[in-house]
Amino acid sequence: MVRPTRPNSGPGTSDGPEDEDQQEAKGREVSHLQQSFELIKSFSSEAWTYRLPLSIFVTHELAMGIRDIAEQWMSKRYTWPIRKIGYILAAQTLLSAVIFASLPKIGTYLARKRAISTAVKDLFLVKYTLAAAVIGTMMIAFAWSRELLLCGLAVFAFGVGFHDALKSYVTAQLQDAAHISRLYMWISLLEVVANMVNGPFWALIYTLALHIGGLGLGLPFLICSGVFAGTLLLVKLLG
Repeated sequence: MVRPTRPNSGPGTSDGPEDEDQQEAKGREVSHLQQSFELIKSFSSEAWTYRLPLSIFVTHELAMGIRDIAEQWMSKRYTWPIRKIGYILAAQTLLSAVIFASLPKIGTYLARKRAISTAVKDLFLVKYTLAAAVIGTMMIAFAWSRELLLCGLAVFAFGVGFHDALKSYVTAQLQDAAHISRLYMWISLLEVVANMVNGPFWALIYTLALHIGGLGLGLPFLICSGVFAGTLLLVKLLG
């Protein structure tokens, strides 16, 4: 009688437990990939859901990139030394700080005396700050004298408080704290991207303005005013 031979357990034969470990490892990898894909899909869906407020934040940040060339531009157009321009911009910053500090009182007045909701008040402040930015940069673009430039800078200073007002308005529409935190994450991410674009973009516009010369030197602030105006149009879509 011939006994059945046992299978060879040499190196060429796979071990059962090892196969199970490999399958589990592959299963974990597939699971991680699926989770990553779902996370990316979820984030993309959220970004599309918040596309309007995110677009408003991005376009505003792009327009604010004009600050990167403001000193060189003012020095070139009005033949001022950089030190003097630094004093002027510091005075503008101080004015902006005073205006920013007064915004809560303005908001309280609008909410109580005018009997409007917090959302309406925030939206009004968003539009008001953008309107000031549009007018201020337009004045700077066509400022043929130093006095008009200073007036334009003063008007532009009233554009402070945009981010806080818009964030307050947008977050008031959201009930879930997780959605609010993810929206803030998207805002921060897109602001970083916008700041990366700002440097080369405004440097290119400034170089083009130098080539044009004359009234063409106002081109950067003219474009900036147009971007602010576009942002204001997007805000009007909110309500």
